[in-house]
Amino acid sequence: MLYAEHTAAEKLKDAMHLEATPEVSIGGFPFVTQVLGKHLGSVTVTVPDVAADRVSLAKVSATADDIRLSGDLPTSLKGAFAGKVRGEVLLSFDDLNRELGASQVTFSGTGRDRVLARGTLPVAGHDVRVRADARITRDGARGIRTEIGGIRLSLGDLATFRPGTGPTDGLHLTEKSAKALREQTAKVKALFGVREITRRLGVPPSAVGAALRSDEKLHEVTGTPRFRPRPHADQPRRRGSRPPRAPA
Repeated sequence: MLYAEHTAAEKLKDAMHLEATPEVSIGGFPFVTQVLGKHLGSVTVTVPDVAADRVSLAKVSATADDIRLSGDLPTSLKGAFAGKVRGEVLLSFDDLNRELGASQVTFSGTGRDRVLARGTLPVAGHDVRVRADARITRDGARGIRTEIGGIRLSLGDLATFRPGTGPTDGLHLTEKSAKALREQTAKVKALFGVREITRRLGVPPSAVGAALRSDEKLHEVTGTPRFRPRPHADQPRRRGSRPPRAPA
């Protein structure tokens, strides 16, 4: 049987123009009885380092079951028919990172069915740290199901984001950002405490009181047009708009 496996491996290497000799394993026992009966239980062929267009496959493995042989055996073999063939293709993470991932994101494996993605992507002038876990399982005879979880986006020292509705999900400011926001809010409230300033800004007393009691109301007031930068003098005003009045 070893001779038959070696001979088959050499013929496959020549026929497929392979760099490395494949591994051939003939299943079932005894081998001679199977050949004389023109039937093999299974044959597995494993080929390492297969070039496939832009990528290289780390390993290709195919197993044929219920093989019927034809010819004047054992001296002459004309052909074979396999009742079922199944195969596996292994793509290395080095190739996956090169072909599918951005240069800043890398993929790695953990276990037989999990893939981890880690890296940094430039978004709107900020470096966003990305983290996600994917679980890959078979779905039926030919389908593949991918479940992605553990997603986390970190926007520098500003905020983190997790999709979902749980207590730890959503957008969360970092302690540094939250502190800066509290300081800015405190400054605006201090300005709103000076009646002359709010009067000149045109903020009604009722709105001032609501803004001092609620940060949400404060945001609504400071987001109104009177708090936004004025357009340049050369920019045309909208139809119906009035020129700004001088303060009283």
